[in-house]
Amino acid sequence: MVMTKTKVFTGDSLRARGTQRERIEVPRSAKARIACVTEDEDFLKSVRVFLKTAPYNVAAARSGVLGLHLFQAWQPDIVILDFHLSGISGAEVAGKMKRLAPAVPIILVSEGQAVREDARLFIDASVDKNGWMSELVPTIEPLLVLAAGKDPAWPGSGDRQEIGQVSPQSR
Repeated sequence: MVMTKTKVFTGDSLRARGTQRERIEVPRSAKARIACVTEDEDFLKSVRVFLKTAPYNVAAARSGVLGLHLFQAWQPDIVILDFHLSGISGAEVAGKMKRLAPAVPIILVSEGQAVREDARLFIDASVDKNGWMSELVPTIEPLLVLAAGKDPAWPGSGDRQEIGQVSPQSR
């Protein structure tokens, strides 16, 4: 996997936390792109190792602000978003991401707590941080399929259809 440093963000929000420069590293490949937004270094390392064997490229942002920059610059296929972020909540980040690109699925990761109602408006799935290894890939795969517009209920079709609609081929 080739890693390239694509952007350096040096905004006031980063300096306020004592960070002068922070880099976002994004991989280049034809694999599905997953943006992981979390401040939890252990979780991030585990996700990267776990998803390395799957057909995914994982880029990370270590704050909500950097997560929004990564989302706009890299245009991921799916987002894994930690609910607990300092400065800006995971719910706020999810809302801003959905306004930018409503079709990109967002998986919210929270630690053993019910997802707040305001967050549910902007996410496509949630995973408990304590059991994420068994839940993450089975959650990612169907969301990627639906986001690509390939509904498994309509084999061979690249277009999503609602049940009950008549396709042009069946007329």
